[in-house]
Amino acid sequence: MRVDWKKGSLLVPPEGWYHHHFTTSRDAARHLALRRGLRGIGVNWLPSVSERDGGHMLEHEDEPPEIRVMYEAELAKEGVQFLMPPIKR
Repeated sequence: MRVDWKKGSLLVPPEGWYHHHFTTSRDAARHLALRRGLRGIGVNWLPSVSERDGGHMLEHEDEPPEIRVMYEAELAKEGVQFLMPPIKR
């Protein structure tokens, strides 16, 4: 699912969903994550630890390749340079 957000947007993904924040503007953006406890995800929820190390963070190398292609295309539309390092597969 893709959600094109703008200033003042709010998205609340269901618990346990993978999601990324992609900014395509030349202007800075702030992403604010709010949580109310660990409802439904338990004490073993590790959102900032790679799946490779037993956590729940999806590494860029493991996401579907079309995500990066889409992001690069959106940056190009805005004239913003893509600065992420290449993925070694």
